[in-house]
Amino acid sequence: MSGILAILILCIVFYQDLKQRAIHLFVFAALAIAFLAAKYLSDRPLLSIDLILNCSFVIALMIILLLYFRFRFGSWNLLDKGLGIGDLVFWLITALYLNFEWFVVWFNASIIIAMIAHFAFRKFSWYGNENKIPLAGLQAVPLIILIILNQ
Repeated sequence: MSGILAILILCIVFYQDLKQRAIHLFVFAALAIAFLAAKYLSDRPLLSIDLILNCSFVIALMIILLLYFRFRFGSWNLLDKGLGIGDLVFWLITALYLNFEWFVVWFNASIIIAMIAHFAFRKFSWYGNENKIPLAGLQAVPLIILIILNQ
């Protein structure tokens, strides 16, 4: 049941990010609760080494991105110019749910899928003409597929 709830919330993430290029805070909170409920109901520990490794992966990635932005653009302002705060929050919430191996696979595959989708969709008027990539929304789709396959 919580898997279905998580899928519905991920559909909202996808829709909101595509339409508004932003996701409401209560959607993130609902997603975190759904992921924690799914872990609890599946008898997986809520706090585990996977969560620590997933968060460490995100932190390492953020450090690399910050250094890249500093050297490339002369600014530490990654969250204003390159990455949305919602993308970071989405990664951390997803870190609650997936084990480390699946988190790394999902993360890399969904980034590739999001980039391909962005370049394919930007020609359509319904996608919007902004240069911002709705990364969390586009990453939600592979996560939905992963959840469905693991049900």
